[in-house]
Amino acid sequence: MSCQTADAPMTSPAPAPALRLLVVGGTCLTGFAIAREALARGHHVTVLGLGTDHAEALEDADVVAGDPFAPPPEDVVSGHDAIVSAVSGQCDGDPRMIFVLASWLLQAAEAAGVPRLLWAGAADGPDDEMLAQAQALEVLRSTQTPVRWSSFTPTPDLVADARAAVDELEQNRTAA
Repeated sequence: MSCQTADAPMTSPAPAPALRLLVVGGTCLTGFAIAREALARGHHVTVLGLGTDHAEALEDADVVAGDPFAPPPEDVVSGHDAIVSAVSGQCDGDPRMIFVLASWLLQAAEAAGVPRLLWAGAADGPDDEMLAQAQALEVLRSTQTPVRWSSFTPTPDLVADARAAVDELEQNRTAA
């Protein structure tokens, strides 16, 4: 039983506007899970990745075939509210490029006026990938930039990770 008084009606908050997200590495594992979760919540998603193995599952996204370990084209980056980096040396290419990608994405975000970067690291993998992920975090920490960034380490539960990643982007959409 619920009570309601005339001077305090129960109302639901208005839904927040949809985010425009660029998911780099969105055709593999973590990136794919994040892209699907964001789409399910009504966000606009652009996926940059190799291949189109998940084209049917990403039919509501803008899928851009490209090398996630290359500097992203400015026209692909601009217009987004956040970039999600979910690249993996096991799926996307040479893991030694991961730390270079961190710098490229910060530069691309700043140049295009994208205020947020969410970095999905790796919990395990070959030594060269783990080293590159550690170096990428150091790049993020040491770069002076107006781009607000955060990172997380995925677990085997990709569904929970994707929910947490999209929660982070939604809850901090206007954080300074």
